[in-house]
Amino acid sequence: MRRRKAPDISSQRRRCRWRITSTGRRCEIDDGAQLVNAAHSHGDLLVATMRDQLQNTMRAFEMTLFALKSGGPAPINLDMTRLRETPPASTPEISKQLELVVTTWGPFKKSMSDLIRSNGSDVQIESRIAQGQQFV
Repeated sequence: MRRRKAPDISSQRRRCRWRITSTGRRCEIDDGAQLVNAAHSHGDLLVATMRDQLQNTMRAFEMTLFALKSGGPAPINLDMTRLRETPPASTPEISKQLELVVTTWGPFKKSMSDLIRSNGSDVQIESRIAQGQQFV
């Protein structure tokens, strides 16, 4: 019987870490929904903690996005205590796709910032979350 080589999990994680997909955006929408729920059913301490976590996630995403687009340091963790130097987009196609992400990120970031400022109590954003609509 031939033994299969175990997959190299660390290299898979490195590859996944540098991809920008809707996953990051989906996580932030989920975090936003949790913030709204916490504002309605829990105390201010939980809301403050979730607000801080969401802000950190947004900062890490934005820093990673701009590092992938133009080159520079990108966070390896959400605390942004470890950074990795990232080369700029290597092809015009990649650059074009990243520019689309940057364009989408602006309005999305504004909606998430509005939600954070309202401590999860913005009624319009809350209804969009409940209906599963996009923030953009």
